[in-house]
Amino acid sequence: NANFILSLNDVRDKLVTDEDKRVYARMFFCCTGSVNDPKNAQQYHLEIYNSNKEYLEEIQSLTKDYAINFKITQRKKRYALYLNKSEEIADFLKFVMASYALFEFEDYRIKRDMMLYENRMINADIANEVKKMKTSNKQIKAINILKDNKLLDTLGDKTIKVAKIRLEHPEDSIQELEDRVNKEIS
Repeated sequence: NANFILSLNDVRDKLVTDEDKRVYARMFFCCTGSVNDPKNAQQYHLEIYNSNKEYLEEIQSLTKDYAINFKITQRKKRYALYLNKSEEIADFLKFVMASYALFEFEDYRIKRDMMLYENRMINADIANEVKKMKTSNKQIKAINILKDNKLLDTLGDKTIKVAKIRLEHPEDSIQELEDRVNKEIS
């Protein structure tokens, strides 16, 4: 074990340039690293395994300067250095100059983000439609109660006009009703 620490110290002294650091991290990633296939997973994940924690701590230390914040965990008899933030995974792939993997990862990430954005927009539109219909139904119900109790005619002329427009256009939003009313009532 003492021999290992000496050899690791020798390596530390030689990791001077960015290129040296890239080669060191790339070597470990190519030998024992993996990135999950984002098409088949719920979240992004990159790992590098080794039975000696000190090697992984060295990678963790030298990548901190590049805003890549690896975490270390123990899995059975070996350790794993891992990232689960897509931006950091992309930064690490860029750092080790894994261009093809980076482009493939970023391409899928962009497509996935666009799909999630579209889904959020669709869900917001649906929620707005539901809200609009609930409001309309509530107003129509109130108007019908007034009509059934012969109280609608006791309201002011403008209010009666608005109620009639609501009954004529039950699918309209409040803004659409306001636009109609402004055309007819000054």
